[in-house]
Amino acid sequence: MSRTRAFVELLQQTLLTNDVPTNNQTNRLSIPKIQQIARDRNSTIVEYSIVEPEIYIWVIQPNGNITYRAANLEPLNQQNQTLKQIILKTRVSIGSKETDDEGNKIKLEKEYKRDETSRFPLQILHQILIEPIIDLLPTDANSPIIFIPHYDLFLVPFAALQDSHNRYLIEHHTILTAPSIQVLEITREHQNRVRGLRQAALIVGDPTIDPKFKEKPYELNQLSREKEAAEAIAATLGTQAISGDNATKVAILDRMLNTRIVHLSAHGLLDDFQGFGIPGAIILAPSGDTDDGSLNAAEILRLKLDSELVVLSACSTGRGRITGDGVIGLSRCFILAGVPSIIVSLWNMGAISAKLLMTEFYQNLARGDNRAAALRCAMLTTKARFPSPIAWAAFTLIGETETLPLSTAKIDLRRLVMSLPDDAKPEERRLLISY
Repeated sequence: MSRTRAFVELLQQTLLTNDVPTNNQTNRLSIPKIQQIARDRNSTIVEYSIVEPEIYIWVIQPNGNITYRAANLEPLNQQNQTLKQIILKTRVSIGSKETDDEGNKIKLEKEYKRDETSRFPLQILHQILIEPIIDLLPTDANSPIIFIPHYDLFLVPFAALQDSHNRYLIEHHTILTAPSIQVLEITREHQNRVRGLRQAALIVGDPTIDPKFKEKPYELNQLSREKEAAEAIAATLGTQAISGDNATKVAILDRMLNTRIVHLSAHGLLDDFQGFGIPGAIILAPSGDTDDGSLNAAEILRLKLDSELVVLSACSTGRGRITGDGVIGLSRCFILAGVPSIIVSLWNMGAISAKLLMTEFYQNLARGDNRAAALRCAMLTTKARFPSPIAWAAFTLIGETETLPLSTAKIDLRRLVMSLPDDAKPEERRLLISY
């Protein structure tokens, strides 16, 4: 109830509309309603609450059973590690660059040094978050699990958590997330409203960057390989990617309306650099002297979108200001704008692996997989070719997981050659050959 209240208060503060329900209307989260939400989605819901020195865990199964468990954090305290520290060090262990609250680069102590499969740090989080409830999770890998994190748990790459046998969680389960149980009602209402729109896709890659974003403190560079990845995805969906000077904010906002799938490969900023009170912006191409091309969170909130799926394939688009009821950032804004399903990234996984994963994702949708299953299979395909979690575990699906019928072109990805710099890593070149 508290998480839902915070969500609605944000709605009231940002949308400034009388259409927003009052707290009395939204906080009636009864046990029967919770059970009905799990039944309607035929999903297992796992909700975490951090109450030091424990994490409370509730598991709601599709049959309506609700079970409570707890994970003790005292072992971390004995190692002088906080939960946030171990989460950030886990991300560092798989290759993500992280900083602490003071902006200092996080380095791993000797005992946390990563090996080729990053086993040890990922196993710590699996032991804390998954093992206490492992007997309550579905045995069918295709049965979805909806994780509802709390505070810093929103930074956890659930798909990459490893058990004691070095098996990743994504190998056993289909995974998605949500900010709260009741937000699942909102996304279901969105899905019912937009279902059945004609097939149309908007694919954006490497918009021209306004010169001011190339300077400090942003220092952004053009993403030429993101453009090539977008072109591969567009070819899969039978459309043309928009890039460069053509990918202006004005043009993209106009195309977003009445578009079923929106896929944005562009830089994302995590800070509230324009002072709107909500962090996050997508950097599109400028269209004039007074337009720097930044599509900020407040502007997204004012949209009324009919898209069934938005994919934010940019740097760390799943991050933002972390609160008790979720991440206040780009993903939240698209939900509030009317989108039932959003795929965001927890880090920048690179254009080469993103190209493979996303083309596989859309092909899986076309063969009839639901959104969560399509993402899971795409992750496993990418993992088979590029084993490190940094290359396949960044994306997370938020919201609805229904099938999204569409047709895709059967293309020979070997024709979609992606250029590489001279200093490209050997594994990057091997991945291209595997296409």
